[in-house]
Amino acid sequence: MQISGFLKTSLIEWPGKVTSVIFTSGCNFRCPFCHNSDLVLSKKPFLIKESEVLTDLEKRKKWTDAVVVTGGEPTLQPDLDLFLQKCKNLGFLTMVHTNGNRPEIVENLIKQNLVGFWAMDLKGDFENYEKYTGIKIETENIKKSLKLIAKNKSEFELRTTIVPGLHDRENLTKLARQLKKEIENYKLKTVNFRWFLQQFQPMNCLDKKYLKIIPYSKQDLEKIYQDLQKIIPKTSLRGV
Repeated sequence: MQISGFLKTSLIEWPGKVTSVIFTSGCNFRCPFCHNSDLVLSKKPFLIKESEVLTDLEKRKKWTDAVVVTGGEPTLQPDLDLFLQKCKNLGFLTMVHTNGNRPEIVENLIKQNLVGFWAMDLKGDFENYEKYTGIKIETENIKKSLKLIAKNKSEFELRTTIVPGLHDRENLTKLARQLKKEIENYKLKTVNFRWFLQQFQPMNCLDKKYLKIIPYSKQDLEKIYQDLQKIIPKTSLRGV
């Protein structure tokens, strides 16, 4: 697997768990506000040997609970399932952070019972998804991944990074209503998951113009959060 980063200890990825975070290279989105542009664009990425990572993880078993695989986009890695199985064989819980654009991979990982916690990005309202991702995509793929993850028994959370100029109260309210409709179609309750609104950070952005964007104030985000929580009760703020 193409590993381009390894954060040995994190306390923020999985509530109540100590994790190690694996960053994979490459992504099939071109979100202009992405802060991992080095992982997205690099044609010759810096790589860490998988064997070295696994050796280090084995030494950490006594105080680390889980391994998180993020990116980039992990589902682009053809041997993601093999790597997750190796982590499970070492005794770790596993978490995958995905953009949801490859539902066939999500389905395969679920069938193999390889993921204990899913984190999925929701970039923005489904009617204008290309505006947020920078490429033409089929939003049905996003909805299918959401359905697969939501109906699975693993824990899951959804994440939306709030970027001035791309996101506002109107289109976020639209997304919340769309999300509620999708979840209700799966016969689930909206209290069964968390939806995090994340503060945009103008650092290392894919589109350099976004380096000059001033993030929403805490007060502005709290107003949006209060509106959305009326639709999705388990909406929370992160990084504010």
